[in-house]
Amino acid sequence: MNARPSIHHRAVTAWRRLLLGAAAAALLSAHVDATAQSPNLSKNRLVAAAAAYVSAYQQQFAFLIADETTVQEAFGVQGQARVPLDARTTRGEIFITFLEGRRQWTSVRDVAEVDGVPVRNREDLPALLSREDPDVVARRLFALNARYNIGGVIRNFNDPMIALLPVSDAHRARFTFDVEGTNRSEAGVVLATLSFRERDRPTLVRPSPGGVAYARGDVTMDVSTGAIHRTRFTVRFDKIEAELVTRFTREERLGLWVPTTFSERYTASADGFDDLVTSESTYSNYRRFETRGRIETVRPQ
Repeated sequence: MNARPSIHHRAVTAWRRLLLGAAAAALLSAHVDATAQSPNLSKNRLVAAAAAYVSAYQQQFAFLIADETTVQEAFGVQGQARVPLDARTTRGEIFITFLEGRRQWTSVRDVAEVDGVPVRNREDLPALLSREDPDVVARRLFALNARYNIGGVIRNFNDPMIALLPVSDAHRARFTFDVEGTNRSEAGVVLATLSFRERDRPTLVRPSPGGVAYARGDVTMDVSTGAIHRTRFTVRFDKIEAELVTRFTREERLGLWVPTTFSERYTASADGFDDLVTSESTYSNYRRFETRGRIETVRPQ
């Protein structure tokens, strides 16, 4: 079995599972004219600009590590009543890179503290990645992500980069796109929201056993540079729904837009009762990770 990220929910009578398929590799290149006075807001031009941005981004972003704090909450919901069931706060580091061999992003969490208590017998992630290629140990890396998750909706993918996939060469032909609108940021940047809808198989999210789960979502991008400021990815299968929202901020030390918050919401229904899991992750202190076994601090220029 391939090491693909997944989520599943144990309902009253059955298990259901969603599997994330392999991600993309090469992306379409496109020239972006940042000096244009009247930006071209055509759908084709925006899709090409987003694809060109992500193509370069997956190379520039490779092997970054950040500090991560995640707050999870689990609820039982029936009608208007929401009953808290569990909560957990974790702190540690997240390693994010693009796996060329698998054509997908991977985000691996090294949790150091759970609800204020240090974690014993932690996986030595820097040592592991200095010895092994991430492609080779992908299954093990994905399993690390699920170790401290809570709630009735169980998942082993928590990837802030997932919504970058629909504009890639490997997947773009299976999606339709629309321009939802434009607005200006506080800095005066013209932003466009480009929605996507998956229409053909194989889908990014693959139910097992059987069935099809088509993804929807959108990316908010700078129309002049293609830089992506926000993404939203949703998928539904049977009684399971997932929504993942990532917000990016410019990190001047790296010269990159990096994820700063990642919001997750999972619901699953059975016999009039819903399981709800929410998760809010924040990222800071980005630095480069060298696979030879050391972390490189990026110093201000």
